[in-house]
Amino acid sequence: MRRMYFTDVGVEYICDDARHSETAIRIRASLREPNWASTRSDYIPQMMHVYTGRHLTHDHDALNAIIGALGTREAHDHIWGVSCHKNSFGMWIDLHWRHQSPVPRRRQFPSWSPVGWPGEVDYRGRSSVAVSTECSLEVWRDDRYQPIAQVYDRLSQQHYLSGAEESRFLKVTTKILMLEFVYLRGELRQARRGLHARISYSESLDLFVLASWDIEDNITINPITGKIELPCAVIVRKTDAGIEEHSDQRFEDEIQVLILQQHETYYERIGCFSWNEHDDDEFEKDNVRLDFANRYALNKEGVIVPPSGEWREQGDGRYWLKDGVETTFLLG
Repeated sequence: MRRMYFTDVGVEYICDDARHSETAIRIRASLREPNWASTRSDYIPQMMHVYTGRHLTHDHDALNAIIGALGTREAHDHIWGVSCHKNSFGMWIDLHWRHQSPVPRRRQFPSWSPVGWPGEVDYRGRSSVAVSTECSLEVWRDDRYQPIAQVYDRLSQQHYLSGAEESRFLKVTTKILMLEFVYLRGELRQARRGLHARISYSESLDLFVLASWDIEDNITINPITGKIELPCAVIVRKTDAGIEEHSDQRFEDEIQVLILQQHETYYERIGCFSWNEHDDDEFEKDNVRLDFANRYALNKEGVIVPPSGEWREQGDGRYWLKDGVETTFLLG
């Protein structure tokens, strides 16, 4: 007989003729590089990056295998494998991870959690996403949905309690809008191959941002137009008040967008994109160095506008939100 027990302080392995214990501290150490400092703000994102790249024999162990290590981080709480913390600027929650390539779905876990997908995740931009007053997130607790800030320090208990099924859903109030995704094959110098979100940045300019996809199933694109429309939820990292005066930070640099798939009673996350990602790559072709960015812009005449140039002077990143509808929905 072999048994493995996950506890608040570590893991206990018991078989007929042996017994072995591993503390949460040792597990945490095995999930990070030796030079990681436990006080670094990107500690948990890096740990989750390493952990989600591992192969698990049983998918249902995805949360149990990491929950002890998540609990060793002081001044942090977590829910379904997603880290949360509070400071004077508000509530922060690590929803901004992405996959390098599509993967299958673990249906027993939420789509908004990295453990809901068997594949290595990266966290883009800043170490955490702040939940501003423009986007409220509520979780199930005591037979009702409550703001995350009100149940902070008790989030990690959610999947053990009665109503665990309901706690797999976030109740989100924010803007949802339909966005057009266009498949670009890399013919344009500034465009990387893949589906790009088309955003009306101003009356005279369209911005195209490369999306990252979670879902493994093929997304059905119109074979004639090479396009598809999908609902997207806007997660605002900061309001204007949170952007320092005299800073070159712009409103659009503070936005995270979740790409959704609609079900009968809830939405599921299937991808994301963010305007503040600067993961430009360089390639050489015929001895000519080319730069491929994750975003580019066209004016209404179809002429490319350099991403680092004048397009940022033509809008403030809010114009496209005029088509959004303030909605409360369940994200599962």
